[in-house]
Amino acid sequence: MAIELAALSAIAAYVFNAALRRKSLSATAFLPFGLFLTPAIGLGWLAEVLAADWPTIWLALWPARTP
Repeated sequence: MAIELAALSAIAAYVFNAALRRKSLSATAFLPFGLFLTPAIGLGWLAEVLAADWPTIWLALWPARTP
């Protein structure tokens, strides 16, 4: 999942930057993949941790019922 997220965000950033500068896209353009891979790994880890603990987090946020 992290590699797909990093690749999609790198391509999106490249297309967005080219659109802002009004330049054409190049198939041989250099993309710093590591710059996008590191945050994608972190987000993937965070999503995994939150997905594993979502019942605990949800129940902790649920208001306690008082009789």
